[in-house]
Amino acid sequence: NWEEISSLKKTAIHRVLQELMTNMKKHSKATVVVISFNQNNSRIIIKYSDNGIGCVIKKRNGLQNTESRIETINGSINFESEPNKGFKATIKV
Repeated sequence: NWEEISSLKKTAIHRVLQELMTNMKKHSKATVVVISFNQNNSRIIIKYSDNGIGCVIKKRNGLQNTESRIETINGSINFESEPNKGFKATIKV
């Protein structure tokens, strides 16, 4: 239930999704992006995926910032990507 989420967590999630979308626009050449929201007990699971060019994951600037933001709200974020196989991120808060 999104209404029960604190404004601090909502802001952090918003900024992380914003960063993922910015990275997609700058780097991935993706034509399709899917963001899904699910709930598992008391945890929210947000999955981001795109069909872009993919990459070898290097946690610099943007990705490092997203990880820090999610950690400050006691969550986790995992990245998956390979060249020519798109980019995926899973956020759990």
